[in-house]
Amino acid sequence: MSNLRLVHGHEDDGITRGLREMYAAPSGEAYWSELEARIMHRISGVELGWWTELDHWTRPALLAAAALLLACSAALFRAHEAEQTTAYAALLAPAPGPAEAVARPMLQDTRDGTVRYVLSHD
Repeated sequence: MSNLRLVHGHEDDGITRGLREMYAAPSGEAYWSELEARIMHRISGVELGWWTELDHWTRPALLAAAALLLACSAALFRAHEAEQTTAYAALLAPAPGPAEAVARPMLQDTRDGTVRYVLSHD
């Protein structure tokens, strides 16, 4: 402690002792246990703001994410399937003659391949 005095030049040991007793921490274990219990009760009752609101959205958000994942997987599968179908159609289509290759580009769609087949076999 420092050597501070309330009144300079006079003995104030009685006042100092009284203030120390008044502001001293309680010595009993029961006080500290009760204080801890009061603090924990107060903390448990406090709303944490927006974080608790997000906690209510956990299950719907997981369901939405699962639905989105399934939809994206289905779309990617269909796109891959369409790409394969187009590639097979281009491979299996008869090669155009030299005049046709210059005049019109190779048809990519299955329907166009069918039209070409019907028109070439009159």
